[in-house]
Amino acid sequence: SARLPDGVVGHVDLQGESDAAGADTSPLVVTLPADATLSGLASDAVAVDGLRALVASATKVTLLDVSTTFSPDTLADTTGPGRTVRSLSFSGTKAALATDDEVVLYNIDGCQNAAHCVTEAARIPFASDGPTTALAVEGRRTILAVADDVGGIAVFGYVDGRLDLTGQVDVDGVVRGLALTPLGLVVLLDQQGSALLEVRDVRDGALTPISDLTLVGGPASSLAAFGTQLAVTT
Repeated sequence: SARLPDGVVGHVDLQGESDAAGADTSPLVVTLPADATLSGLASDAVAVDGLRALVASATKVTLLDVSTTFSPDTLADTTGPGRTVRSLSFSGTKAALATDDEVVLYNIDGCQNAAHCVTEAARIPFASDGPTTALAVEGRRTILAVADDVGGIAVFGYVDGRLDLTGQVDVDGVVRGLALTPLGLVVLLDQQGSALLEVRDVRDGALTPISDLTLVGGPASSLAAFGTQLAVTT
């Protein structure tokens, strides 16, 4: 067993010691204990924003208050998209989910007083050559980014009061993660077993690259962002 300190930021070297002869040298597996289990709640995808969690399935989208981890409360729910949810993103007063052929945007507002505060705002057809692999939403500006498994990325935003396509690009690799940050659109790519992190400009339709970083440790797996801080698993 191991005790992990709180407040660790950045890379951490983990070392184990044993006095036993022929000690096991296999990778260390860290198991996190469950604080709570929710039964009877169908889930294709889960997204967390602060102390709220959104759970989505084909039939229902449920908003939970997880401030009390041992007893999460249901704040609101609404009807699901009717198809399997491939990706889900949640930021502030906006959430979005992607199925195989469309993106659904939800407004989330006034949930402290209203049981029906999760409302569907828009459905956007997403014609793709492959299934959706990543999705990101930025609630303050209402920007959506969605990617498929053949390297296609599309960005949607409000133009003249209507949610429309504002940028599109094909990238080299499989998109494993997207994040809309103050720096731009962060893209995590798996390129035949190696991981590449890109930052792209969402202000132009070509999603022009701003910077990139090759990551060590194996193929790309997932990406999470908090402001300008990023967490990547490989």
